[in-house]
This record gives sequence, structure tokens and C-alpha cells, in this order.
Amino acid sequence: MGILLQVVFAILVVLVFLVVYFNLRFANYLKLKHNEVWLKLNKPSWAPSSSKSDQLLLKEFLDKDGYLKLDDPQLNSLVDLKKKISLAAMMALFLYAGMFLAFALKR
Repeated sequence: MGILLQVVFAILVVLVFLVVYFNLRFANYLKLKHNEVWLKLNKPSWAPSSSKSDQLLLKEFLDKDGYLKLDDPQLNSLVDLKKKISLAAMMALFLYAGMFLAFALKR
């Protein structure tokens, strides 16, 4: 079980780096191709803003499919990939947490 725990942790670390990378690509793409939207969203970057209102603006833009209104296929595929990578990272985190607890409680 120890080796499996290490493998899942390594996968989790890779996924976290991918999430940061795709957040950076998304923010840069918006800045370059849709600057007015990027400014309206208070200049999102690779890391979540400390402002709750800025986070809510970006969340609404992504969840309410505001990016689809821009009619940009490249942005659509980037957001879809970003969502899939984020979901995979969350699943890996829950898997790792469950395995870690099982491993720790077994001892």
C-alpha cells in the first residue's frame, strides 16, 4: 500500500502543476485575445485572487458558460481541458486522502 500511496501522491503533484499551468494559459489567452473580458474579470492570473468578489466573477464566467459567448473555439477547448484537469486533480486529492487515512489508521 505504501508504494501505491507514493504513486498517487506523484500523480497528484503532477496534476497540481498542470492546474497551475492551465490557469496561466487561460489567463494569458484572455489577456491577449479578449483583453476587455480580462479587464472586466479584474485581470485573472495563474493563482486565485485574494478578493472574494474577483473569484466569484471568474467562477460565474466559467460556470455560467460566459466564455462560450465569445465564440472562440480555442478558448472553449482550453476551458474544457482546464475543467477536466481540475476535476482529475480533485479526484486524485480525495483518493490520496482516503488512502492516506486508511494507511495511517491501519498502523
